[in-house]
Amino acid sequence: MNRAETYFERGFAFDGRGKSIEAILNFSRAIELNPEYARAYYHRGSVYFDLHRYLDAIRDFDKTIELNPNFSSAYFNRGQAYFELKKYVEAVADFSTGLELNPEAVVAYNNRGCAYQKLEQYDEAIEDFSQLIELSPTFVPAYNNRGNAYLSLNRFSDAIRDFDRVIELNPNNANAYFNRGNAFMCLKNFVDAIRNYDRAVELDPNYSSVYINRGFAYCELGNLTEAVTNYEQALEVEPNNPVALKNLNILRGENI
Repeated sequence: MNRAETYFERGFAFDGRGKSIEAILNFSRAIELNPEYARAYYHRGSVYFDLHRYLDAIRDFDKTIELNPNFSSAYFNRGQAYFELKKYVEAVADFSTGLELNPEAVVAYNNRGCAYQKLEQYDEAIEDFSQLIELSPTFVPAYNNRGNAYLSLNRFSDAIRDFDRVIELNPNNANAYFNRGNAFMCLKNFVDAIRNYDRAVELDPNYSSVYINRGFAYCELGNLTEAVTNYEQALEVEPNNPVALKNLNILRGENI
């Protein structure tokens, strides 16, 4: 083992123990000794990503790809860094290149689908989530994300079916109950919406958005007392939530 590899292995070990700074120092030393050490750039970039230093991560993934254009994981990780920086077009491009190089990296379909959602390209997002579900039928996030894409297209029944599947696979998924409640809200089925919101806050009592939406549902049913209670509960969790504050001030002016 040469000196560059020794520093690389030390960096890898430090990273595995959660010692990010030491990992970066050792990967950097490996790069000084061997400026064409693609894996050292890649792993240093991954540590930068974990530290939310996305620009530094992208620079390292750029160099990794320059040295090894077929390094699919570098494209996937750079795409994720672009996603975190809200550069969704660049993220889609990197996820697509990575998938061309490694079509079996099924999670990349989910990541690209999420980027398409951010770009409001919902049909493309649904296609990616559906591809992932075909490859991995028990991958819960794909159903949840596809359900949200269907919501954005006003395909509420399709959305509910996907949220049903999430709950079937993971009955303790509070987010799925929240999302299914939202779909029922869109269908003006406020009673079923409330039932789903009830279950969501049973599973996660600190989910402020659930209280707010349940408050909306109670308003639609004319039960302003319960609506006020829900906005108050939202503020207990998130004291400065502007929606809860606004709606509570409005309702407190009503004769309840």
